[in-house]
Parts: sequence; structure tokens; C-alpha cells
Amino acid sequence: MDRIDLLETKVKQMIEVVQSLRDENQHLRDRLQAAEGRLQAASEERGVLDRERDQVRTRIEQLLGELEGATQGAPAESADPAGAEGGNGDGGGRRSQRRSENPVLPGMA
Repeated sequence: MDRIDLLETKVKQMIEVVQSLRDENQHLRDRLQAAEGRLQAASEERGVLDRERDQVRTRIEQLLGELEGATQGAPAESADPAGAEGGNGDGGGRRSQRRSENPVLPGMA
């Protein structure tokens, strides 16, 4: 009879271990599913941020191109003594007025 009691005890212990492992397995599956959800959300957010970065880069390149185009005529103007010194009051005055009209890039009219 002792052997049967011992066997019964061991079977009950084994059942408890199996149930414990099943519970832990389910818990780990739940955690995995939550982690995969967070990963998916992070991946989508990164895609949005990548697209925004590309848009900002494109806009900056466009602005730099416009700025370069706007400043290409500047050396010829500064070579003009009347404009640089304000000789007759026309060229220098207009140039100063244009500078004050550009609040983003003062001096770059």
C-alpha cells in the first residue's frame, strides 16, 4: 500500500508541475503578444518619423537652393560703388530696405 500512496503522491506532484508549466507558458505567450504589439507600434512610428525626416530634408534642400539662387546676384550688387556706399541714396537705401523686409534671414533680401 505504501508504494501505491507514494505513486499517488508523485502523480499529484507531477500534475501540479504540469499545471504550473502551462500557466507559465500562457503568461509568457501573453507577454510575447504584448511585446509584438509594442514592436509593431514602434515600427509604424519609426516609419512616420522617417517620412517626416525626409520631408524636412527635402524642404531644407529646396530652401537652400532658393537661398543660393537669391544670393547669386549679390556679388554683382556689392561690386557697385554707388550701391555699396549708398552714393546717391537710391541703391543703398533700397538695399537696406530689402534687408529689413526679410525677418527670417536679415541681410538676405
